[in-house]
Amino acid sequence: MRSPLPFIFFVITLFAILLAGGWTWVLSSQEPLDNPIAGFFPWPVACSMRGCVTTFSWKDQFNLDIRFSAITGESRPSSSKSLTTIIRRHLVDNAVVKSPATLADAKRYREEILNITNSEQIQESIGVSVDEYDEQVIVPLLQQEALKQQELVESTEELYVLLVNRQSVYLLLLKHNWDNSAGLVQW
Repeated sequence: MRSPLPFIFFVITLFAILLAGGWTWVLSSQEPLDNPIAGFFPWPVACSMRGCVTTFSWKDQFNLDIRFSAITGESRPSSSKSLTTIIRRHLVDNAVVKSPATLADAKRYREEILNITNSEQIQESIGVSVDEYDEQVIVPLLQQEALKQQELVESTEELYVLLVNRQSVYLLLLKHNWDNSAGLVQW
């Protein structure tokens, strides 16, 4: 009786080659989010020593940015702007904050400062639940502001340059660049 190991090895090798080929295809695309397989797997597109930003989180941020631009009447955001936003959020999420923002802080900020108490309004206009809004929009904003105060920097641009100098970011996309001096993606 023949051992099934050669066949199993062949299948695993074939799967690994297909996976690597798919990832390379996504990374080499001019517009990676438009790649037909970008949504099949959470392909890493930018990494730091504390984790990676994937096509899934990038697409979620891009969709959120599109909904915000529609509400505010601004022009449609570019995918590079959304990628910059999600990488910056990754940097903030992984920075050491002495007083981290909580969901309770986010809720209080949304209700008392922004005067948004109607959860249906958020769901209808932005397409996310009030909890998702607090988690995806308000908490990162509060974390960013806490870091600015903690680091004694005036602008968000200064903050992101400081964070990039502390935590290197490696953009894996082949046709795009990460500007360490400004902390943003360049198309």
